[in-house]
Amino acid sequence: MRSESRPLEFWRGVKNAFDAVWEFEPHARESALDALCPDEETRDEVWQILAALKMADDFMEKPLIIDPSAFNPCEQIGRRIGAYQLGREIGRGGMSVVYLALRVDGAFEHEVAVKLITPALDTNEIGRRFKRERRILARLNHPNIARLLDGGRTADGWPYLMLEYVPGSPITEYCDRQKLSLAERLAIFIKVCRAVEHAHRNLVIHRDLKPSNILVTDQGEVKLLDFGIAKLIKPDDYGLMLQLTRSGVHLMTPGYASPEQALGGAITEASDIYSLGVVLYELLSGHRPHHFNNHTMGEIVRVIRDADIKRPSKAVNHSFKDAFHCGGERVARNAEAVSAARSTTPAQLRKALKGGLDRIALKALHKDVRHRYQSAGDLIEDLSRYLAGAAVKAHPYTLRYRLEKFARRHNEAILVGAIFGLVLIPALIFILYFLWNTP
Repeated sequence: MRSESRPLEFWRGVKNAFDAVWEFEPHARESALDALCPDEETRDEVWQILAALKMADDFMEKPLIIDPSAFNPCEQIGRRIGAYQLGREIGRGGMSVVYLALRVDGAFEHEVAVKLITPALDTNEIGRRFKRERRILARLNHPNIARLLDGGRTADGWPYLMLEYVPGSPITEYCDRQKLSLAERLAIFIKVCRAVEHAHRNLVIHRDLKPSNILVTDQGEVKLLDFGIAKLIKPDDYGLMLQLTRSGVHLMTPGYASPEQALGGAITEASDIYSLGVVLYELLSGHRPHHFNNHTMGEIVRVIRDADIKRPSKAVNHSFKDAFHCGGERVARNAEAVSAARSTTPAQLRKALKGGLDRIALKALHKDVRHRYQSAGDLIEDLSRYLAGAAVKAHPYTLRYRLEKFARRHNEAILVGAIFGLVLIPALIFILYFLWNTP
């Protein structure tokens, strides 16, 4: 596993070296890497990435010759793919269906998730899409990212990916069901940020971060899923994004999409930071930062681009007709229920969110990418500072704020000092008085 402790400058060097070497023909990349990158550690890291991409490029080298009308998701249940038999459907998106599969060759028992495409795109784009997703997953190796186990094509030509099966719940549902406090929620969310940071260091932008793609197991283990619309920071030589954009397909989930994503602008790591901000906002306040009056694309873009975002501490007061899962029940989404899911009261929740957490969430959600956190690592740092009781960088630098944070971190020492002062000062006054009046 790659070390996550290396400095950001190292990973920038890796990215620059990768970009330079990628311009060469595959057969010339090894010699080019030796010539362009004298640092052995950086060279080894780039070579690992290139090797992973080469392995993934072997996927679907032959053109797809399949009949889209022959694919029926329900009829796939019970079919065998290699040593595994497809069972119940566990997920479905616009372009794929995911099944729980069990190993049935008698070697050992093992469950995996098998992702099969659906004929939403023409067969050429199906091939490009799955080849691209497998390339991306092949380069990611992190305990909080679901692992790619295998991939290929079924006997009748349909591409599939075999992934680590994660028996978990969306992060928001898990936290509400367990009635986790703000500190406990932040500890889990930091794990998500570390997974995203790993993806970014490996030149991958997820582009679809949302609770349903962030699962938490009953043991509290976090897994980031579904890199189906992820993007390589290096321009994608398969051109899938441009083709989908031209055809009017929007690669986003509206409630979690960044302004630049909604507007069809350049997608960078900052877009994932915004989506992380939406998830954080929801974990803190029980609400999303934006609500759409209707679901037309024009309305969605207008709201994401122009609508102001309330501070999480103020969003707590909102009440909506929709319900959410808490403690195994569906309850109304109001201040009392949201606060109870965080093991507190509305007044205490608003007080806890004011200041540092308000500022952190709004900085991650800033509409201008220049004013967001510049990396997932920066977001982790500010959240860690908050949990440690230190001043967060998202908060304006004021003497009052710094003194308040200092007092909260050192309240016991200040209390002891105050008691000591109350005892010492009268004693000192008495001694001085005694000395002054002694002949």
